[in-house]
Amino acid sequence: MSSVLQALEHILFKERGTAMRCTMCRSEAYDTFTSEAIEMDTGLLVIRNIPCYRCKKCHNLFCAGNVLQKMERMMRFAEKYPRQVTILDYSEKTFDLNRDD
Repeated sequence: MSSVLQALEHILFKERGTAMRCTMCRSEAYDTFTSEAIEMDTGLLVIRNIPCYRCKKCHNLFCAGNVLQKMERMMRFAEKYPRQVTILDYSEKTFDLNRDD
């Protein structure tokens, strides 16, 4: 699913030891939440309450790999049930990775 990866490539994950480091400037990052609006062929997908990290220095946002995987699952759902605007909450258990499609 290269289109899914392209849509999410601006929020990548890197970990060094136990401290999170920014993927851009390597400074320390802290836990936070964000929302993303993703333009898809089937309409606009808004995902709210996405857990992520924000750099203390350059303010870059990035997510862990498992977060991106769940977002990909949410994107597949939005493609399967197209609407002009779809708003999903990341915390919904429906999209957990241990569930079958």
